[in-house]
Amino acid sequence: MNTTETRGLASRRVVPRLIAIGIAAIGVVLLWQWLDSVKRQEALEQLVAAGADVTDFAGRKSSVCLPKTADKAVAMPLLVNLSDLWFLEVRKPDFNDQDLARLNPLKKLELLALPDTQVTGEGFAGFTKHTQLYLVNVSGCPLSAKGLKHLSVIPSLDYLNAGRTNLTAKHLQAMQELKVRLLSVVEAHVDHVELQNLLKTGQIQEVDLTDTNLSMKEIDDLRAAVPQVKIHAMSSHTKALRQTAIPEDSLLAEPPADDDAQP
Repeated sequence: MNTTETRGLASRRVVPRLIAIGIAAIGVVLLWQWLDSVKRQEALEQLVAAGADVTDFAGRKSSVCLPKTADKAVAMPLLVNLSDLWFLEVRKPDFNDQDLARLNPLKKLELLALPDTQVTGEGFAGFTKHTQLYLVNVSGCPLSAKGLKHLSVIPSLDYLNAGRTNLTAKHLQAMQELKVRLLSVVEAHVDHVELQNLLKTGQIQEVDLTDTNLSMKEIDDLRAAVPQVKIHAMSSHTKALRQTAIPEDSLLAEPPADDDAQP
């Protein structure tokens, strides 16, 4: 048998093996996808059983709301099985920074609403690879200056709702590191001097100061000092006017107060 014949025989043996390996690899991928789909479906069903409100968008992505009545101990471990989770809202008052840190693997999160929970913001420290998370609602939370600095690690964060909080000078100084365009501090107590510094030096393009401690004169002074920033400041008694001033699709529209609200 000459060299040419030997090579031809080797080729006829190798090609079928490569085909078999390719078929096996495809089979492994399909099996992994099927198992992942089964695990995902089981997680959704168990979340519903634990009291969560779940929406499945044709198997492509999912959203979850944990109302006050949901079983957090059961629900939290299940969330990590939803790699396609894009919106999460938590209304559990005992949800804290440790719980928040457990959400770090969910890299497809776009909207995260944690109003009136125990989150200080320090649980966001590991969210450096969350490149799709553009809206965070931590209104009514006991935010710390350190926690606000940790929020700055989220590269895609575009809108922050920090309403109904006490934003001292230290809090607003920490916000200097944020890269958000839209900020809501509705019903918050804010330090006027540091707020002006923030709006002058930060990247904020639009802010909602509705029902804050600031007087209308102070707000008008802010408008004059930072004309490049669009400032909303409607009274709670003029909601109809506010809806006209802020389109329904604006990110500054406040979420409803019920448990099933969107951020």
